[in-house]
Amino acid sequence: MRKESYGNIQKLRKQAETGEPQAQYNLAHYLAAQVDAKKDRKECLELLKASSEKGNKHAQFALGNWYIHGIGVRKDYKRAYKYFLQSAKQGERLAQYEIAVCLEKGHGIDQNLSEATKWYRKAAEQGLAIAQGALGYCYSSGVGTRRNYKLAIYWYRRAAEKGCAESQYALGYFYEYGLGSKQNKRLAKLWYQKAAKQKHQDAQAALKELSQGAVSDNASKTPVHPPEQVA
Repeated sequence: MRKESYGNIQKLRKQAETGEPQAQYNLAHYLAAQVDAKKDRKECLELLKASSEKGNKHAQFALGNWYIHGIGVRKDYKRAYKYFLQSAKQGERLAQYEIAVCLEKGHGIDQNLSEATKWYRKAAEQGLAIAQGALGYCYSSGVGTRRNYKLAIYWYRRAAEKGCAESQYALGYFYEYGLGSKQNKRLAKLWYQKAAKQKHQDAQAALKELSQGAVSDNASKTPVHPPEQVA
């Protein structure tokens, strides 16, 4: 262990020993980020639980991730949902997104698409790109809410401007077929190009067809669901 790293961990341990919840989370976060993190998982878990019990939303979110992915613990959707909900109620946008995913898929809670959409909106309104893309999908496909192409474009654009390839592709599609807006092949090409540069295969195919002046035969298709949040 490098001298400065040893100094850092000693400082963090001293702070965590005071029982201050943010200090406990900071130490757990530091240990979990090390190359040999597996040897410290038990300590990390204890620190996160102690911090979580004192209401630290970051520790609650982290525990949700541990349980939903089975990191150092047995995978447990119900526990994951419990911790995500605690964090989400305190305004943690990543936890709000994960709650929406759980409700959409029925992980740890009964499936409820309308509630899922509400939580996607909470996270989207806080600027989380992946939630904005997911909300765009909800409006474009009528999942958990009424279909509204104008609102779909609004949320897809907000995510697309942050670099979300899926939403960039979706915007291109909407402009190509005039969904929620006047048909605009120039804007369609622009957004397809942005997504294609990120190796989005559907965008690459659409851009090729559009450049050749071909008309796709799948106009009833809606963009695929945005990818899940990666912990």
